[in-house]
Amino acid sequence: KQKAEKDGGTASTYYEAFAYPPEKQQAQLTDATLDEKMESWGKYGTTSCHSLSEWERRTDWDLSDNYNGFGSTLADLDNDGDFDLMVGSYDGISYAYENTGTSSSPVWTRKSAWDATFDVGERSTPEFGNLDGDDDYDLMIGSSNGYNYGLENTGTSSSPVWTRKSAWDLYIGDSVFTLNALIDIDNDGDLDLFGNFNYASCRGYENTGTSSSPVWTRKSAWDAPSIGQEGKYDFADLDCDGDFDLLRGNTSGTIVGYENTGTSSSPVWTRKSAWDISGVSETWAAVSLSDLNKDLSPDLLTGGCPGYGQCWPARGYKNK
Repeated sequence: KQKAEKDGGTASTYYEAFAYPPEKQQAQLTDATLDEKMESWGKYGTTSCHSLSEWERRTDWDLSDNYNGFGSTLADLDNDGDFDLMVGSYDGISYAYENTGTSSSPVWTRKSAWDATFDVGERSTPEFGNLDGDDDYDLMIGSSNGYNYGLENTGTSSSPVWTRKSAWDLYIGDSVFTLNALIDIDNDGDLDLFGNFNYASCRGYENTGTSSSPVWTRKSAWDAPSIGQEGKYDFADLDCDGDFDLLRGNTSGTIVGYENTGTSSSPVWTRKSAWDISGVSETWAAVSLSDLNKDLSPDLLTGGCPGYGQCWPARGYKNK
């Protein structure tokens, strides 16, 4: 936020200009090469955010590889101005893909050097965020044993190396499936965490540490309403009002929308059916939000799992 005020702008100005992906909030706005990254997203300062009107299917953004897992996350792992991809798997490893296309037309190319080979057991669900304030992306990975595991990027902003960081771990509860999302939901300059277990509702955890040393503290006031069993979820400003909204996958294969009718520091989740996508999968559905076509609005990758061995990690939807 401090660096976002350079050149006469303000943190809120950049926020409105970019509708930047929630899991990248801290890293995107504190990167040492901010000017180049801003340029890769478009001109800042006066450009308006684009509100969601409807979702348009984009098969050219799909990843067809099947790891029998359906969670994905996006970040610029090689510092080249476009988003790269990591997907979860049933075998507990998280697999990486370099975007060898462009910032407006992604092409996913397997990149084993970036894999998170730490085995979480089963059902890995990775999530990127800058957790140590060093301007590169770190990882939290959900599992099948109730833990979200921390991995620090001890490489660089253009060549990640994932190193276990147990100080960042969060045990949510005895579980067959643990999910997470990273987002500065209280607008205090550090990343908070939402997690769930046994497919139950996403629960809030405030970072009561710092932007370089997170401490996860339960915050029930941030919890989203129950939708029964659910898949992976993600956050973005979908209505351009300066706070983060929520998309959630459920077990009926539908992406379910929630508007934040609270504030940028105190969320209130209100059902928003206009943002829904039905028929994503026969059963489990997953969500990952980022601007994939450089139009200053958050687009969507969905995952689905109609049955064992039939899962897919990423199908594209454009924010029209």
